[in-house]
Amino acid sequence: MIRLFLVTIYEICFRIFSDIYLSFSYIIQMDGKIVQIQPVEVVTVRHRHSFSVTILHVVMFESVSLSVAFYDENNACIDRENFTLTGADYSNWGTDDNYLVNYVAAKYGMQVQN
Repeated sequence: MIRLFLVTIYEICFRIFSDIYLSFSYIIQMDGKIVQIQPVEVVTVRHRHSFSVTILHVVMFESVSLSVAFYDENNACIDRENFTLTGADYSNWGTDDNYLVNYVAAKYGMQVQN
């Protein structure tokens, strides 16, 4: 009776650990393997809650290249775009950096909150 009981416990433990080992070895074998699939469209909606403007490059009397970073509600950067102001847009900048903030807001259809 005791021998049968021990054999049954051994079989149960063997099955449990065999399943765990097989699962674990399967995970190890699949790690890093890229499986090709038919393309599936995934749409992610992100909301811009704020932005920052960084001046990348200035050509005196001619142009300024800017980088605009857009942030979500958690202040995580979700997008970045670069563009260059030239001509009248560059001349209108003058010494008022608020011009750049308002220009970027208008360019991307946003309203600045005071």
